[in-house]
Amino acid sequence: DAKGDPLFDTGNRKYICIGGLESHIITSIDSGTKTITLDPTQRLLFTHPIATPVFTIKALSYQVDGTFTLLRDENLGDGAQLQADHIENLQFATFDDNGNPTVNSPDIRMIRVSLRARTEMQDPDLKGADGYRRREIASNIHLKNMGIVP
Repeated sequence: DAKGDPLFDTGNRKYICIGGLESHIITSIDSGTKTITLDPTQRLLFTHPIATPVFTIKALSYQVDGTFTLLRDENLGDGAQLQADHIENLQFATFDDNGNPTVNSPDIRMIRVSLRARTEMQDPDLKGADGYRRREIASNIHLKNMGIVP
């Protein structure tokens, strides 16, 4: 970058996006020739012209710990950081063009994110269950540039 820090590496900054169309994992870097080698099990889906922009992709990890705390880790060595308290559940689900669940990356067109939170304390006026009031929100994220034919 402009400060002289590496934009890519094979550890924390190993995920890249080429031209906004496809993503890959870096397996090696030759700084002398400025050559990036990609995971040989993946193939390029497009022919990219010289000077096609290449971007880093942040690899974010989320978890809900045993104390109902939502944590986020950017996987850059700082560890997980607190995002919210009183979170019971966070789910990500992926779907294809027809709305069918899929885990096959090239087929994913939408991601559904759902988050369930509960009150800090039990409500003595709430009858049944365990006394905690809960709210759940969900959002459908339609992915841009997916399904472009190479």
